[in-house]
Amino acid sequence: MAISEAQLGTWSHQGSITNSANTGNSVKNAIASYKGFPEEVKFKVYLQGSYKNDTNVYEESDVDVVVSS
Repeated sequence: MAISEAQLGTWSHQGSITNSANTGNSVKNAIASYKGFPEEVKFKVYLQGSYKNDTNVYEESDVDVVVSS
């Protein structure tokens, strides 16, 4: 099956960087505002995958958010 020129055009342009940053920040802010964690619980929130590596493709990507302690 051949890939159309339109599809190649879509894949050749990076997807939204702003939306991925907003998603990461929303998760980070939601976790940071939660008051139910014990004081000793420390965490960091960061993006991984295509958004972190700047390889996301317009309309073909998801946002991978990692929360680790």
